[in-house]
Amino acid sequence: MKQILYIFVILLLYSCSSTKLATDKELSDLNSTLDKGYFIFEANSANPVAFANVRGIENLLPPGSNTASINLVNNPNYLRVRNDSLYISLPYFGEQQLSIGYNSSNSGIQFEGIPKKTTSKFNKKKQKQELVFDVRTEGESLKMVLTLFPNRSAKLDVNSSHRTSIFYYGKWKPLE
Repeated sequence: MKQILYIFVILLLYSCSSTKLATDKELSDLNSTLDKGYFIFEANSANPVAFANVRGIENLLPPGSNTASINLVNNPNYLRVRNDSLYISLPYFGEQQLSIGYNSSNSGIQFEGIPKKTTSKFNKKKQKQELVFDVRTEGESLKMVLTLFPNRSAKLDVNSSHRTSIFYYGKWKPLE
């Protein structure tokens, strides 16, 4: 009787596990894309760190958005990686820490060039690839952590020297 109960408990625990490991094909697609060094990340949503002093901003955001999650589906944006170069055009929603002046057309996150430092790390247990970019623009320093998952979903964390942090969620795909 104890053996049957023991087997039943093991089967129950095994069937209740919610972790899904990526298939070999998904992992090989991710690895081959990273080896080629040509891919793009496009965000579906932006999640800024909470707006502190803003009331009524919800009326200015795209449909289906709130101050915690902003819908970017019809808003063109990208982070392209081509070998050692980055091409970034992302909208920014958050608070400026330092002034950039009035009528500035550079309110989003814009960059084209080679980052100061790039590191890459694969977490085998969580099956994710983390790419860390240290970027210097004219007016600020950015630390960007792009996390790529084998199922083509991705997360981008952006920490700035002059703005509050923001997270972007979306998809990655290889470039031809």
